[in-house]
Amino acid sequence: RDAQESRGLGDVYKRQHSDYEASFQELIDENKKLNSRTKSLIVIGDGRNNYRNISEELINNLNNQFEKIYWMNPEKKKYWNTGDSQIKKFDVISETTSEVRNYNQLRNFVNNIDFKKTLK
Repeated sequence: RDAQESRGLGDVYKRQHSDYEASFQELIDENKKLNSRTKSLIVIGDGRNNYRNISEELINNLNNQFEKIYWMNPEKKKYWNTGDSQIKKFDVISETTSEVRNYNQLRNFVNNIDFKKTLK
């Protein structure tokens, strides 16, 4: 966590800039503490990390923690992997990475998830 982070209500943190590394590490740590059986993860985000690094160790830990990762990216696909985008690092461990900017794209994203296999 950095100096720009401020504590909100309860355990909610408000960051002024995206930090996927810290956020996902916190998720992994909490899952381990709770001995969670959650095997699927749905992420909504553009994968932009404000020029912060995403470590291979984090990618491997996410991949080991979750059997299926589904990523909804609200950014136009043509802008993925430009500038500070780190989406390509997550794409290799995601079951699907989809542009989701409207209802039709959201419907297609949901319809492509095999919930019977995902929720086991």
